[in-house]
Amino acid sequence: MGLKAVLYIGFLGLGVGCSNSDPRLQGERELLDGTVFVETEARFLVENLPDLRLPRPQPMPAWTHQGGNAQHIAAHAELPSELTLSWSRRIGVGDGRRHEISAAPVAQDGQLYTLDSQSMVTALDETGTILWQSELGKSSDALKDASGGGLAVGGTQLFVTTGFGTVVALDTTSGAQLWTQDLTSYGGASPTVYENLLYIAARDGAAWAIDTSNGRIKWQVAGPTVAASHTGGPGPAVSDKYAVFPLGTGDVLASFRKGGLRSWSSGLSGARLGLASTQVRDLTGQPVIEGSSVYLASSVGRMAAVDLNTGLRIWTAKQGSQGHILVAGGAVFAVGDAGNLIRLSKDDGALIWSTPLPKFTKKSVKSRAKIHTHYGPILAGGRLILASSDGLIRQFNPADGTLITTVDLPSGAASAPIVVNGTLYVLNTKGELLAFR
Repeated sequence: MGLKAVLYIGFLGLGVGCSNSDPRLQGERELLDGTVFVETEARFLVENLPDLRLPRPQPMPAWTHQGGNAQHIAAHAELPSELTLSWSRRIGVGDGRRHEISAAPVAQDGQLYTLDSQSMVTALDETGTILWQSELGKSSDALKDASGGGLAVGGTQLFVTTGFGTVVALDTTSGAQLWTQDLTSYGGASPTVYENLLYIAARDGAAWAIDTSNGRIKWQVAGPTVAASHTGGPGPAVSDKYAVFPLGTGDVLASFRKGGLRSWSSGLSGARLGLASTQVRDLTGQPVIEGSSVYLASSVGRMAAVDLNTGLRIWTAKQGSQGHILVAGGAVFAVGDAGNLIRLSKDDGALIWSTPLPKFTKKSVKSRAKIHTHYGPILAGGRLILASSDGLIRQFNPADGTLITTVDLPSGAASAPIVVNGTLYVLNTKGELLAFR
């Protein structure tokens, strides 16, 4: 539903119970805060467009976590203005009726790591040559029963969470299994590694810290019981002092990262009427730590900025997110839960622009059972980049949300894109890793 439609419905609600004979005041209607929206190709664009202070693009030698790093705030990556498909390589099983790829690739030291929809891990070099593969399924029968998982790489270890409720450490050179820890939880949320500890927000609401050297539990904090959550959920954001865990209930738990002492917790409740996905009140985006603030997003029409040290709310916006949120240049970017690419002010959460994206896979109203998924955004080469399941990579102007160009993506995206050493990598629904240069 567009912003103007929401405002219109709001005014209708105010009119209920009034006499039909009441005269209608003449004159132009404006929002109470003085903000004026004008219609453009971006659909909604604030008239007095705030400056966007993007950092200069820089080389990106590694992409170690979902979201880039342990704080989930990737730098502005160097990337050529024109992208063409350089190579593709099959890395395992793609999306199916019972299984889906849920982890974006990670990369470090010239190697890329992927996880297919049935717990096959693959290591490749930057030419697409497969270096090793490791099957993490408990048995051949179990491969049919679980899906989802996440990846993080640090030092000489690759950490993998699986839909079977385990986390496994692999040697990055050989793929040999170093240790396994049972999380007693399904779903395979993304792990986060910081120094010698691995942090995981298990899908049952528990927060874990695991010693990376041996897989033993360092500490654990119990959270609220989870009724339902997304498979392959978001991972904790970790700073030098705190670990911020996104729980499957839509709550956020911040602990002192070394000892696990609880610092604060916060909920991110909301509603988006008409969407079945709002019955799952999980946080859909990775928490993002920038300075002394944490940025959070849910799938139920809420996004917020929270003080990292106290947990006090800085602002709340009535915009949710379908996935990762990007914080850069004084702005917050996301694919909103209503299906638009959006830019908010980092200072107060105000909507700056909103660009509609393709939503339903079929135009027929009766056939609107499945929607397109848009992964991202990431910031590279001065553009906001989305990889979409409809078979396109879309590149937008981050200042005003206008579409710059598209690139064909065979078989459609199954993961968020990453950028390493001037190349964009993305997994497609057939279980192939694609490289664009």
